[in-house]
Amino acid sequence: MKKYLQLTAMLLFTVLAFSQNKDLPNPVADPQTLPAGSYIIAMDNTNQVNTAGYFNLKSYGLVVFLLNRNIKIKWVIKAGKLKDGIDFTASASKLKPIALGAAIHDFKAGPFVIFAADTAGVSILIDSFYLNPTGGSPAVPLTGNNRPSVYKTTADVPNVDIRYNLTDFKPKAAILKDGGNEDIHVGFMGLAGIPDTNWRVNLGQNLIISCFTFASEPHNDKVGTPDFDIAIHGIRAFVEFGGNFLAQCAAVESYENHIDHGYLQTSTGITHHNAHYSNDKYSNSDLGFAQYDGYYHSTQTGHLQSWDINSSWVNNGYVIQNDPNIIGGINNIGASVSKFKDPDTRGGMVFYLGNHDFKNMAHLEDINGIRMYMNAFLTPVAINQFCTITPPLPISWYSFSATRYGVQVNLEWKTASETNNKYFYPERSADGVHFIALAKLNGAVNSNKINTYTFNDVPGTGIFYYRIRQEDIDGKTSYSITRIIKVDSRSGSSLYIYPNPNRGVFSITFGKDYIGRSMLLFDETGRQVYRQDKLMNAVTQQLNLANLSSGVYTAVFFFANNSEKITEKIVIVK
Repeated sequence: MKKYLQLTAMLLFTVLAFSQNKDLPNPVADPQTLPAGSYIIAMDNTNQVNTAGYFNLKSYGLVVFLLNRNIKIKWVIKAGKLKDGIDFTASASKLKPIALGAAIHDFKAGPFVIFAADTAGVSILIDSFYLNPTGGSPAVPLTGNNRPSVYKTTADVPNVDIRYNLTDFKPKAAILKDGGNEDIHVGFMGLAGIPDTNWRVNLGQNLIISCFTFASEPHNDKVGTPDFDIAIHGIRAFVEFGGNFLAQCAAVESYENHIDHGYLQTSTGITHHNAHYSNDKYSNSDLGFAQYDGYYHSTQTGHLQSWDINSSWVNNGYVIQNDPNIIGGINNIGASVSKFKDPDTRGGMVFYLGNHDFKNMAHLEDINGIRMYMNAFLTPVAINQFCTITPPLPISWYSFSATRYGVQVNLEWKTASETNNKYFYPERSADGVHFIALAKLNGAVNSNKINTYTFNDVPGTGIFYYRIRQEDIDGKTSYSITRIIKVDSRSGSSLYIYPNPNRGVFSITFGKDYIGRSMLLFDETGRQVYRQDKLMNAVTQQLNLANLSSGVYTAVFFFANNSEKITEKIVIVK
């Protein structure tokens, strides 16, 4: 019995050992034999090159496309390898996009494999991805070497180190718009060919209930606002529940240094240095976030490029890329990771990445910056495995405003994304029920970036209702929210305050018959807080009263011969 218990304990230890430390330094290897006839999606700069001669980011899109169709994919990362070390060497022929004979290939930078027993029907699916990678309509097919390369092993390959078995994992990203820079990460998705079923623009406050596995914020410097506090609270809850999160540029410093819900990687926060690298160190290059071929420098663009921790790591924090020899020993970190969950549990990871954006696809630094983002996106988690992001709407409305300016009403609307969108019709109603179309404007058809549209209307006097009607290519329609505007009889002849509400800085536009002489401003208690005599003899006067606190103020305007005065409310919100 004693021997039996010892054997059982040894077997249990072995099983646990292979399940631990997938995400943390010194990962345990899981060597397996990759059979002949298996597929390899190469991820290095030699075996996966696009038409321009650089790494083909669309290989990430192909992986996600196949995962969406329940193909069993495994992510190979050799434990203990050095930077740009080989994950495995195999005799393989090129299967796609153009067949080539067998040769010996070194595969590195985290290739993805499909075991021979799981390849049925995959070749046809790869061709489908080439024809319509993101699932948009109309399709935009990939051509030439922009089609990701796939190889097929011609002999068994022993000791292939399987880091992650991605079977049943379907990554679903929330690209956060709390900082107003979501178009950066939307752009990454487009460059990598990630299907539009796998990401949405979202706020940070409702991530757990929205079926996401991953969330990312490219830049958020709105520290101190209620919306920021709501976002970081939601992000921390999401991570603690088991989701993965990536912050980039200013979002790193803003979220990490938040006194209530920050300190995701450190005990007392970080300090940004943005010092130029002189001696790059690619720490922990055998972990998922670090799977890229060649160099990456964080000190390129943006508010936060590189940083140092103020005290010590928490939540299993560790460095991916840094220069330990900068300025008196400052650790000048460019990318780092922490893991909230226990070592034997997947998920709950926080990724930090320097630089504001990666735009130049002829620069290896930019390509590898996007690769790090995609590696974080593909790191598997246990939450939200068996749910689906709501299918994309024809229009993802970002904002819609209606603002009166004199007798004119200015309409502005923004979309975060558009799918098969043909036209916009700005509409007006006098009763909120019966609307008339004022114009027909072309939509962007298909777009994954923020688009801005404007229209100006002169409706006369009264109360008016405005909305935007959207029409698909197939004739289906949807509507924005409705805005209400009052245009009074004095709008064109007296004065107009814009914006109102405001933060204390606003403009006053006078009708041509009423050039202002003086203005008195009273707070809610009736106390005079501002006076200006002899307002400029011009149609528009700008005032800066940013020193005043939030509140509703009464402005009294006296005109040329003191025969008339006009009273208006000014709302200051900070």
